[in-house]
Amino acid sequence: MPAVLTVRSITKLKTVCAWKLRLFSIFWNIAKTANGSLAASEALDFELAQCPDSVRLMRMRTVYAFAKNCLAITEQVNIRSREFQRQGLSCLDSLHLALAETYQQDVFLTTDDKLRRAAVVIHPRINVANPAIWFMEVTQ
Repeated sequence: MPAVLTVRSITKLKTVCAWKLRLFSIFWNIAKTANGSLAASEALDFELAQCPDSVRLMRMRTVYAFAKNCLAITEQVNIRSREFQRQGLSCLDSLHLALAETYQQDVFLTTDDKLRRAAVVIHPRINVANPAIWFMEVTQ
């Protein structure tokens, strides 16, 4: 039986398409303006695999498609991650921060305000920012 398009499904599809277009525009402008590239990581791979929200997962995979490389979890990353965990970060949060530090990323973008605030205290030398705020700053 073919799928039936309803007002709700069409509205959802329009919302998803609009969101993908805005997202593409944002990352295209980041690449042009900041000469930047987005990095993915093995920690993010794991986190995405655990995501039960299909809409959020689709959005994250759309962002993930812009990644130019994937940061691997090495022994050095694991050592730093354990140090960050002793300072109060969760396992995944500590891995994200350790990856940003080990691979000397210019900025660590996260929408997790709790992680951002903790990272600023634990490791003030890593530039941790909300993606929307960071984008507005680099495009001014």
